[in-house]
This record gives sequence, structure tokens and C-alpha cells, in this order.
Amino acid sequence: MPSIALIGPPQSGKSTVFELLGGSAGRSPLAVGFKADRAVVPVPDPRFASLSALYRPRKRTPVAIEILDVPGFDARTDAKLRTAAFGEIRKADGLAIVLDLFQAGSAEAAAAALRDAWAELVFADYATASRGVESVEMAARSKHNPDAERRHTFLLRLLPPLEEGRGLAGLLLAEEDRKLLGQYGMITRKPVLVIANLSDEDLAEAAAHPGIASVRACCEEHGWPVFVLSARVEHEIAQLDPRDRPGLLAAYHLDEPGLHRFVRHAYAALDLITFFTVGEDEVRGWTVPRGTPARRAAGTIHSDLERGFIRAEAIDAALLLECGSLAEAKKRGILRLEGRDHPVRDGEILHVRFSV
Repeated sequence: MPSIALIGPPQSGKSTVFELLGGSAGRSPLAVGFKADRAVVPVPDPRFASLSALYRPRKRTPVAIEILDVPGFDARTDAKLRTAAFGEIRKADGLAIVLDLFQAGSAEAAAAALRDAWAELVFADYATASRGVESVEMAARSKHNPDAERRHTFLLRLLPPLEEGRGLAGLLLAEEDRKLLGQYGMITRKPVLVIANLSDEDLAEAAAHPGIASVRACCEEHGWPVFVLSARVEHEIAQLDPRDRPGLLAAYHLDEPGLHRFVRHAYAALDLITFFTVGEDEVRGWTVPRGTPARRAAGTIHSDLERGFIRAEAIDAALLLECGSLAEAKKRGILRLEGRDHPVRDGEILHVRFSV
């Protein structure tokens, strides 16, 4: 299951966002050994809801993403606790940095807090790469240790972009080097999203907030998306009867809860797509990386489907919903037959034919 780590300075509203996503109540970091709390959150998807309404299956299984709540830290936090936090962050597939823009004076402090948080992450990666260089340097000098020599050369490539504060996201790597990078758990290679947590008074006029422009400018340097929400408003929305929510959303000029948008974009930031299997027994979403060939995607359903893959019947969810059934799609001739190397597309429905 893909995962996103919520990080940010203490009192940024990060844990409130986590609780609203379905996590547990706040807790002391020391009481749990500075381990990240976790919540599994379904990814909102209108296609899944429509397919479920069409089939009315006995079981409904949406795709989901795991959210990790890493206890807040900054430069003043004890070094051992910061190291423990970095260890938790390395386990995640991506990061979401929560910034406080709801307190007085936060407009000036938010961009600075973002830069400081990024500097902490870059330094953590630099320390990892430097220690790695030192550990393999002597072994690399031996003519009989090609692996150590390769690692030494590779780790030296990582130091300049880290020394310059750019991180590793823009570093072009061959497939072999990407696998090697994964062994070191480099944080600044991961996708980053930024959550600007506003007060309820500022949410309706978020574009005019003095802190948003400075945060966006900082994010544009790195290509990070910014998500604006108010944890307080999200809490109010969550407390309402679903029938009463549209009125509150409209009052803040929102089409949907900000948390829904965040979860979807966190999922997309990892460059993942969803394909579906449908039937009266179950409608289910499946997560695969973008560009995954059909045979490998079938393996996420069951290893036998990948091993004995023959072909897949495929149709876009929107087309199936228009037809009303797979039988009607076949009748209209729009159900496609795809081979093993077909790159599965987001929103496709697959029916895999196989033989083992």
C-alpha cells in the first residue's frame, strides 16, 4: 500500500489533519518511542462510487493510501528525536509538509518554516550519503570489491546537489542506480506536497492571504503543489450530517472537503493509477504504478493471473457506466482485447483471462 508521511513543525496542525483523515487522537511522541502513527484512508473516487452503485456488490474495496503522522520536529528538537523522525519518514513513499498559517504572524513565518523543514531533510540525506562514502571508501580502493567501488562512485554523485540544497529529486539516474538509491532511503528523492493550514476566517479568501504567495513562491522552486485547507473547517464538515455539508462547503467556496482533494493528489503525486475489477461479488480498485503492463497488473490481483496470463478484456469505467453492463459493451463492440504488454490506463476495468 502506498504511503505519505505528514510532517511539519510542532503546533502546525499536522496531527489535527491526521485525526480528521481517520487517525487516532493526539499522543506524546515520547510515550510511543517517537514512532509514527498510521491510518489507512480510502482514496475518494467518483468512478468507484458509480461502479458500486451499478453492480451493488456484496463487497466494495476502494483503493487506499496509508498516512503516517510523524511527530512534529524542528531545529530545536533533540537530535536523537530528529534522527528517529527521519527514520520514520524514510519508510514513506512521499511527504506532505503541513504549515501553520492560522496563527498571528504566521504569514511571515510559514515560508521560513518550509525552508527550514526542507533544509533539515536535505541535511539528513547529506549525512546519510557522507557516512555511506566513508563506509565504502576503503573497500572501494580494493581491486577485488567492484560493488564497493560502484557504491562509492554513486554516493559521490549525490553530494553536490545536497550541498547546494537542491535535494535529489532532479537527479537523473539509470534503473540500476535508482535501485541502489532505494537502499539508502533518501528522503529528498520522494514526492513532496505542501499543506497550507489556514484559519476558518481566511479560508474563503485564501488567494488574498499574505502567506500563501510566499509559500507558493518557495514551492515553485521545487515544483511542489500547494494544498490550502483549514483543519478547523474540515473538523466542522466532518461533524455535520452529509446532507448538511454542501451548505457549509458553499459558504467557503469549496466543491468538496479539502481532505478529499489532498488524499487524491497525494495518491497521484506517487505516480500511481487505479484500475478496477467489477462484478456482483465485489467491485474493487487496484493500485499500480503508471505504465504497468497488463500482465504485471494482473499479478496484483493474484499471482496465478500473471503466471497464466492470456489476455485482458478492457474498457474505460466511463464507457462501461454509459453502457450499463459488460454484456452491452460487448454488444456495441467497445470491449477491447489487450495483450500482456498493454500499459494499463487509469480508470480501466480489466477482466483477465488466464490458464495455469
